[in-house]
Amino acid sequence: MLATYPNAIDDGTVHAVASLLKYRNDAIRYWIAEALGHFGARAKFAAPKLRAILDERESFRQMPSRLTHTGAAFHILVAVSLMSCVA
Repeated sequence: MLATYPNAIDDGTVHAVASLLKYRNDAIRYWIAEALGHFGARAKFAAPKLRAILDERESFRQMPSRLTHTGAAFHILVAVSLMSCVA
């Protein structure tokens, strides 16, 4: 439903999804970033938290070759881009 009808999800649910970014598990953050990207500008409030997660990842900054479609960092960058923000 999310990918097909992202506007069918109410704003409270968007905020609830974003609240899951508090978990440090990369797999969880992967899927949360994926979902937030589908919400686009409606999830723009989460962009600072997404950027903070990227800043936490020193190894990501030092080794850009680790940027693959399988990691949360990639999906965070895509999500922020879909929110029309600069990462």
